[in-house]
Amino acid sequence: MLPLDKMVKQITVVGDGGVGKTCLLISHKDKMFTEKYVPTIFENFAEEIYVDGNLVNVELMDTAGQEESDRIRLLAYRKTDVFLVCFSVAAEDSYENIVLKWIPELRQHKEDLRIILVGTKADLRDDDETKDRLVLSGKSFVTAKKAEELCKHIKAAKYIETSAKTADRVDEVFEEAARLALQERDFWVESDDKRCCQIL
Repeated sequence: MLPLDKMVKQITVVGDGGVGKTCLLISHKDKMFTEKYVPTIFENFAEEIYVDGNLVNVELMDTAGQEESDRIRLLAYRKTDVFLVCFSVAAEDSYENIVLKWIPELRQHKEDLRIILVGTKADLRDDDETKDRLVLSGKSFVTAKKAEELCKHIKAAKYIETSAKTADRVDEVFEEAARLALQERDFWVESDDKRCCQIL
């Protein structure tokens, strides 16, 4: 078995277009935030993450959520160790699509799913313009309670609410993903009924 510092773990980010997947990765990698939205085609980069005293080599995979990118996106799934399944807390449709699209797609193409559910754009909870827009459209924010219920339903390991704009909990998302990737499969299976803890 390879030592930890020689092993490469792949972490793949999925979710609807526009939920902030690329911004999450940029905030983590470059410690910066961009307001500009550019649909992702397919990008990845490698880094080292220290977890519990261990140095873990990880490959972070960004994917596009648009339907026209389905075939390209699926290429990343086979070698993925942990999926970061993302939705925007300010977009109920992206939350609903976790069950309607993303989990069925992942289960179809990957066994032994290891998932961290990520609620993005948490800073918008305090944004008056976003609040007004949601009220006018008859919608609301995805509550932490609803997110936790979804986390348990899809058997994710954790729910982490984060903001790429403020960098709140961003690095923690990837540290938890690296930690999850290192867990033995037997531990993961045996812990099935204890999955999902909430990190806000």
